[in-house]
Amino acid sequence: MNTNQLFAAVAISLAATGSAWAQEATIDSAPQAVSSQTRAQVQSNALAARSNGSLAQIDARVPGWTTTSSNTSRAAVRAETLRAIASGEAQLLDAEAYGFSTKSMMVAVGE
Repeated sequence: MNTNQLFAAVAISLAATGSAWAQEATIDSAPQAVSSQTRAQVQSNALAARSNGSLAQIDARVPGWTTTSSNTSRAAVRAETLRAIASGEAQLLDAEAYGFSTKSMMVAVGE
């Protein structure tokens, strides 16, 4: 087998392998939903259930978490953020989140 034949055999086998992996990953025959009610009937049933209180409510809260409210104004939070940026405190938080390093902490604090 000469070099040209070997090269042709390798090229054909690679082409066949590549086309085998090029298949789309889709479902050709997805199951179709069949309903006995029209869209308008479903919407009116949902509105009726909401108005009479029988619509099931989904509780998306995480167990153990409580909601809190803040008495701090938006301007005060903004001023505190700008102070943290000016003092270098914000960079320390970034150092913790993106590759914590005690050396960078000491340099930022001035030690």
